Amino acid sequence: MSYSHTYKPSDREIVATIPFGYAEGLSRKSSGNIVLKHRKRFYTQIGTICMNLSTYLVDSSVHIGDEVEIISNDSSAKNSLLRLAEVSDTIVYESLVKLDRGIRREIM
Repeated sequence: MSYSHTYKPSDREIVATIPFGYAEGLSRKSSGNIVLKHRKRFYTQIGTICMNLSTYLVDSSVHIGDEVEIISNDSSAKNSLLRLAEVSDTIVYESLVKLDRGIRREIM
């Protein structure tokens, strides 16, 4: 699955693909080490992050069109910008400026 077939799902796994990859600001270095949030659950990113796509191992509660949280504004969350920077082997500021200009940012 994805570049170099770095992940092979089993027949019983559910994989979700979202239109958010390294062109939007996710580092390929973070492949396999980040999560996204859907409702109150976290789902692991699998395979290699592609230019405009990334894939996640999900369950049957996730449906096409559901809203997900890719990066949390909570610095202690599993999907925080701090965590993304750590697994990308960089600093928070670099991760922040790499996010595509068109991405909606919300301060809560």
